[in-house]
Formats: sequence, C-alpha cells, structure tokens
Amino acid sequence: MLPDVYQGEDIDEQLDVAARRFINQRKGASFVSGRLVLSSIFDWYEDDFVDEDNVMKELKAFASGDLNKKLEDYRGRTSYRYNWKLNEYKP
Repeated sequence: MLPDVYQGEDIDEQLDVAARRFINQRKGASFVSGRLVLSSIFDWYEDDFVDEDNVMKELKAFASGDLNKKLEDYRGRTSYRYNWKLNEYKP
C-alpha cells in the first residue's frame, strides 16, 4: 500500500507511521545471528539523531513485537547494510 500525500496538518502522524513501517521491516532493523543490523541510512544520517544512543531511542520508540523486546535488552555492536539494487538501473 502506498502512503498518502503528506499533509501539513497530519505530517507528524504520517511520518510516525512511515518510521514505524520502515523500522519494523527487515530492511530497516533486524537481528542476524544475534547482532543488530540496521539500514545504512541510520549510519549515514546518524548526525540527524545526534548520536548512536539517540538512534537506539528512535528504534525503540517505533519498533513493535519481538523486535522491540530484543532492542530493549541489546547491548552489542551494530552492523549496517543497504540494498544497492534498489538504485539499479534496469533498461
């Protein structure tokens, strides 16, 4: 399902929905062999979150279910990945 056009009066709620949807997908945040793996977007734009601790706070705020439970107790290192095929040109 495609998101609605962002509207000024609803933008905060719409951005929260988008963040929740992204973080709860494997491409946003997941655990692989016990290690937290995030989209490289969180690494590239870490300064927008101030620091790595704030990235974790954002993840916890939007994660649900099993992901949220795992994040609460996680104290390990974080790896990053990005699917470059999303940008691949296909004639």
